[in-house]
Amino acid sequence: MNIERIVLIAAVAAGLLFTLLPQIDLALTSLFFTPGRGFPANDSSWVIAIYRGVPIATRVLVVGLAIGLIASLITSLVRRSAATRTRCVQLAFLLTAIALGPGLIIDAGLKDHWGRARPAQVQEFGGARRFTPALQPANECPDNCSFVSGHAAFGYQLIALAYLGDARRRRRWLLIALLAGSSLGLLRIAQGAHFLSDIVFSFFFTWLGSWTAYLIWRRALVK
Repeated sequence: MNIERIVLIAAVAAGLLFTLLPQIDLALTSLFFTPGRGFPANDSSWVIAIYRGVPIATRVLVVGLAIGLIASLITSLVRRSAATRTRCVQLAFLLTAIALGPGLIIDAGLKDHWGRARPAQVQEFGGARRFTPALQPANECPDNCSFVSGHAAFGYQLIALAYLGDARRRRRWLLIALLAGSSLGLLRIAQGAHFLSDIVFSFFFTWLGSWTAYLIWRRALVK
């Protein structure tokens, strides 16, 4: 079974799970919440450091890939070679994957328009907003909302590397991406910034961006 079929089946299963049992989000978040104190993870300096570091790392990554692509394009004008061409296509693919997944779908699309309040904002955890299930559009947050997690998407974006190799490489990078993104996602849950479903669907939309980018660049990548 290929990676696309596995992810699509998992996405459908997750959609059914969080639609039928939305209280899973509240139950897991409650494990990190202390009445009268809020979310203690926010008192941890290393948790805050990671939280602040991810956006910086994202910008550094994008700039680094862009510089690498420009340098490779210049090199290709001076010295045409299969290796240089391959490097250009791979860098262009990675930039496209980031632009489509974390950029267009997650940040510009869902986070600013889905309207789901973050855990720390809902009534169950001391806030004033209403809790809404993951797949239900809401009007509880004007922008930069809970659904889905941008920090988790940074780790999940490693799945793009799965499309630069064979089937074994794809499985390996799928597992690495799941570990990286889920680890960052768990920290955001502990901070009261995201629900479990925000993390789960962050993976699916990040993968969708990478898959779409692969479809765009597929012919060039396989040459």
